[in-house]
Amino acid sequence: MLRRLAICVLTIGVCACSDRLAEMQSVCTGTWQLEVRTLPDGSTIRPPQINGSFHWEPIDSRKAHVSLTLLTEEDDKQVLDHSLSTYEISTSAITRKRRVLIQRGYRDREGNPLSHYIRGRTAKGKASVDGNEITFFHAAKGETGVDKGNDQGFKQVYSGDVMTASYTNGWTDTWRRIR
Repeated sequence: MLRRLAICVLTIGVCACSDRLAEMQSVCTGTWQLEVRTLPDGSTIRPPQINGSFHWEPIDSRKAHVSLTLLTEEDDKQVLDHSLSTYEISTSAITRKRRVLIQRGYRDREGNPLSHYIRGRTAKGKASVDGNEITFFHAAKGETGVDKGNDQGFKQVYSGDVMTASYTNGWTDTWRRIR
């Protein structure tokens, strides 16, 4: 009898968590278009100087394929950045496994402008849910690979059809879901 009760409670808990993850996925799912980038000095860049597309496609309740494409104009040249990743979420954490990165202008990089990883390059972060708003946060790492602290890093906030993505002391992008 006790065993049946334990199995029943476990099943209900897994289903409830699965439903919560499916709700989180529905908030993030879709194609998002970059509307504006706000720079640290408060100035803004809008299309056609910058164009971006972000796509979140669920695989199941925990995982999603995520792609990001940015096209910017710098000194009369177009610069392309593109990444393909697999995200795995829970109600308190997120793990990004980047599979492909084309880095021509996103940030100053050393090494190859095209990277392909046989094993996904992993970054772990925190997830939080507040009503219909979901926040993902990846702490910045210092030279030793240690997190710099909770207030420094990359943050995405999904709220309805608007998503903001920002780097601490860097730019803030505002995205709108288009489908």
